[in-house]
Amino acid sequence: MIFYEIFFFFKNKKSRSFVLFLYVLISLISIEIYIIYFFEKVLFLYFIILISCFDIFSYIFGTLFGKKKILPKISPNKTIFGVFAGLFFTFIVSLIYNNFFYIFTFSTLILFSTLIILFAFIGDVIESIYKRRFEIKNSSNILPGHGGIFDRLDSFVMGSIGMLIFNYFI
Repeated sequence: MIFYEIFFFFKNKKSRSFVLFLYVLISLISIEIYIIYFFEKVLFLYFIILISCFDIFSYIFGTLFGKKKILPKISPNKTIFGVFAGLFFTFIVSLIYNNFFYIFTFSTLILFSTLIILFAFIGDVIESIYKRRFEIKNSSNILPGHGGIFDRLDSFVMGSIGMLIFNYFI
């Protein structure tokens, strides 16, 4: 029902194709998130905190201190400083969370965090590529000022692929 509303909110074919692509991708990835949520709730919460912290810290530090753009043609607001500051502070939050629940050993924690953050960043970049390709400024008007609802979900979608890879190989 919600998808129907979002899909028909857009008038042109490019926007609808973009929304349809994201819907299919989110549907496939949600299976992994469902499994993790019902079987490992602490890990699921950790996953959400990790990606949220990376997005927030990257945005704050990139906006305040970032000068050099990392991908100026694809995502003009992302800076090198923002990405590395986001990575650093997310590792700190990751260590604090792990101290409370002791989910991983230190080396596994670093591997897990790096993998999830890397995939989250790739998801953000992929969504930016599609937005540039289809000439869409915001993926929806649901969250104004944030680039749309899919700008909040892109990192979670690809991050869940990183989680799937981690669960399969580790």
